[in-house]
Parts: sequence; C-alpha cells; structure tokens
Amino acid sequence: VFPVWPLFSQDIWYSSAIGWIALTALFAKGFLLKGTDAFLEKKILKICVWISGSLALIPFLSGPNYYIALIYNILSGIFQFVILAIAWRAAFIRKYTPAFIFLAAWGFPIVVAVVFVGATQGFYPVSNNILYALTFSSVWEVVVMATALGYRIVVLQQEKDRTQASLMEKAKLEGELQAARVVQEQLLPPQQDMPGLDFAAFFQPAEIAGGDWYGYVHQKEHSRITFYIGDITGHGITSAVLTGLVCGAVYSAEARSSQLSHLAPPAEQLTLAAESLDTILFNTAGRSGRMMTMCFLSIDLATGKACALNAGHTWPILARQNESGIHCEKIPGGGSLLGSGKCQFGIHEFTLNKGDTLLLYTDGLVENEGPGGEVLNFRIMKSLLTKPAPLESIIQDLEKTARTLWSGQKLADDVTFLGIRYQGL
Repeated sequence: VFPVWPLFSQDIWYSSAIGWIALTALFAKGFLLKGTDAFLEKKILKICVWISGSLALIPFLSGPNYYIALIYNILSGIFQFVILAIAWRAAFIRKYTPAFIFLAAWGFPIVVAVVFVGATQGFYPVSNNILYALTFSSVWEVVVMATALGYRIVVLQQEKDRTQASLMEKAKLEGELQAARVVQEQLLPPQQDMPGLDFAAFFQPAEIAGGDWYGYVHQKEHSRITFYIGDITGHGITSAVLTGLVCGAVYSAEARSSQLSHLAPPAEQLTLAAESLDTILFNTAGRSGRMMTMCFLSIDLATGKACALNAGHTWPILARQNESGIHCEKIPGGGSLLGSGKCQFGIHEFTLNKGDTLLLYTDGLVENEGPGGEVLNFRIMKSLLTKPAPLESIIQDLEKTARTLWSGQKLADDVTFLGIRYQGL
C-alpha cells in the first residue's frame, strides 16, 4: 500500500504504515537481498529497511499529523524508489525472477498513488475512476505479493531438494573415497622390526587417497630384504589407483626373481624389476601423463652389502656411525622416471655397518611449505638422524618437526618416509 499524502483518516494512516512494514519485510529483506550480490547494494537495502520500519512506527506514537505525514511520505518515498532501482537492477541485469514479480507488484500501485496524490493536491479533480483504481491497485498488490510468495516457496523447496541431493551425492562420494583410502592403506606392509634391522615408517596422503606407496619383500632363505618407495606424479584418487597397480607388479616381479636371486647380482635384479615397472606404467598410465619416481634398496642382512637403484626419486640419506660420532651423507641418485620408457637408472652400491640408519622419503616431505614458505631441509633432517636414539623415536620426532613446521597448512603433496636401521645377523 503506497503511503497517501495528505492523510484523510487515522485508518488510512495506520493501514499505510502497516502495509509499508509488510511490503518491506517481505520483498526487500527476503526477495531482493537473495538476488543481490553486491555488498554496497545489500547495505543500502538494509538501511532502507531499518529506517523505513522506524518511520512506520511514528503514526502509532503521534497519530494523524499533516507535517509528520509530509516528512514520513517524502522519506519513505525516497527509500521506496531506491529499493525500486535495486529491484530493477536485480530483475533486468541479474535476471532474478522474484525481482520481476516485485516490480509487477509495485508498478501499478505506484502509478495510481502518484495520480491520486496529484488529485488530492488540486492538480486535477478527484474522480471515481481514480478511487476505483486506487482500490484495485491495493487488491492487485496483495494478489501479486501472494503469487510472489508462493513462487518463492516453490523456489526454496527446489533449492532444498537440490541441496539434499547434493549432500547425498557428496556423502556417497566421500564414502567411496574413504573406502579407497582403506584399500590403499591395506597395500602398505606392517611396520615391524625384522631379524637384522629395525624399521619404522610414516604415510600421509595430501587428500583422502594419494600417490605415494612403499613396500618391502623379505627373502628369508637368502637373508635379503628389498625396500621400495615410490611417488606417482600428482595425487588423489587417480594416483591411488596406480599405486595399487605398482604394488601388484612389484610383488609379482619379486615372486619371479626370488627364484633367481642366487644367480644374478642385486644391481641386475633391481634393474630388471625397474624395467618391468617402467613398461607397465608406460603402457597403462602413459596416456594420462602419469609417471612414477621410485627408489629400490636391496640389503644383504648377513653382510650389510646394499644396492640402491634410483628412478628419478629423492636421494636417500645415510647416517653412518663411527668412532667420531654419527655423520650424514646422501646416496647419489638420478635416473629417469618409471613410465617414461627411457630405462636409465642411477645405481649405487655400498656397505652398511651395524647401527647405520637410512632415511628414504618422497618429495612431499621437503616440498610442503609452512605459512611463511618454510620447508623441511637437509640440515633439519640431519640434526634428527644424528641423535643417539631408537629408530622409532627418530621417525616420530621427524613427524612432529614436520607438522610443527607446516603449522596445520593443507598439504600440497603426499608425504611418506621410511626409517631403516641395520643391526646385522
């Protein structure tokens, strides 16, 4: 109901005030704010709502008064046209349907009200047609407002249905991802000490499932153990699927090569295994551009002789214990990534002494950043590896140090590291 000026009766005054409050609350607060994205427009609408609502309380406090009515109608009229301008923007620029209905509800009553005000001010005589139009405009406004309200209820129900469907789909997807993570964790071997060495590991994917994987094969009859740690380029569910492929291929290759381990030297065995994995990944993941870095480490538990094969992976760290203390060095690596089809690998042979410790890790350990861009560097890892402490304690300290440095930041890459301490048979 458009405020009428001057007022003819107290009933018109009250109905005008109540109509303005209802119209402002229904449309400006509920409809327009929903379709208005601009921060400034929302602030203007809220100011209009509060000031107009406050002005509408004046009639109940003062009763009919010409001058108060004049001020009230001028201010409320200004606010109404501001809201109309924003409604026009929402309707014709943002194509927000309730704003079209809003304009339809107000358009005709505003025209009639302007004509009626002109007649009451003596610009032209008041006719029955104007009075009929004024009555019809009120009915029109109520009908269109009711239609708009019904439309809004339908829209809200549709939004609710879409939201529920989206939540159900999200819950289903999260359930499937959690299942994928459980499966991936089942691919990892148990963390336990074995005759001749201590072993501890840490695994943390950047997402629910990741592209890191590690494993080992213990050939008890030959007193030899071979460790594997790899990193599929990228992370997420696709990389996790490929780690399952690699896991199966590694254990299958080991089952075949274990029968020939006494005939071929470790370097040759590791090279054959790496070439086999390269071919498998090239034929399966090559089309998607996914490759894998990997470090193979074979240790003779009786003699301490070790052989490391590197396929583009981060260089392992060896902490050697001697009379002067514990010293750290990197085991040279290099080589091409598995899946590239190049089959060029870096091989390094060395001998472990009792108490020597090896740290194998993926690049996520040294590339994930803290809030200020800090990364876990060689100096920090060296300070932890040179402590005279049990292997499990060192791995736990490394995890705590890394988490403290990252300070709760979301991981950009998967993180895996293995600790191996040679004890000898």
